[in-house]
Amino acid sequence: MSLITRDGALDLEQIPIAPLRWEHVRVPVDGIEYVEDLPDRLLGEAERRVRQLHEAGASPRALGLRVQLTGTSTRYEEIRQWVAAGDWNAMVRVVDGTAVFFNKIVDSMGLPLDLPKIAAGDDPAALMAQRLLILQHDDDRSTALLEKARSKLDGVARDDIWSPVPEHRNATDPLSDDALRDILFRSGKAALNAMLSGRGPDHRS
Repeated sequence: MSLITRDGALDLEQIPIAPLRWEHVRVPVDGIEYVEDLPDRLLGEAERRVRQLHEAGASPRALGLRVQLTGTSTRYEEIRQWVAAGDWNAMVRVVDGTAVFFNKIVDSMGLPLDLPKIAAGDDPAALMAQRLLILQHDDDRSTALLEKARSKLDGVARDDIWSPVPEHRNATDPLSDDALRDILFRSGKAALNAMLSGRGPDHRS
């Protein structure tokens, strides 16, 4: 849409009219006491996002949401398992004529754990906590961890089977520092939580 302002300048504003639209949203898990509450929170965010789009003049027929779960919850492991089970794929809500569905859910949750306290030990959990703490910084030690991971994953990432992926418009380098840091931190969190699942609450914040 274009408008001519009082001074004669041309003001351009893009109005998305595609029948399908994709959006990235962040949904905090803070305060969730039961994993059964998470679908309601996700659908509530879906409804809020559709109404925002409608107010902005965009009314797609379908909206696909790519969700990043943030924050911390004492139900971290249950939430992680619920996401892995994939039942959210069937969640759909129609809001003012727009059908909303969930395309992807990524775990960016923080562990409800006292990492420095766990890292002070001398067991496998302590070693994992130490590495997670290292990954939170940008220094020589984190660079060393990233380089080690890069060397191990290079053959997999460069396999011919993945050759079409870089041609996708939203493709990113899977061996970049940011990508490696993300996958190492997410997998490390899951491993640490599993290690401590039978220990009780002593190490939790």
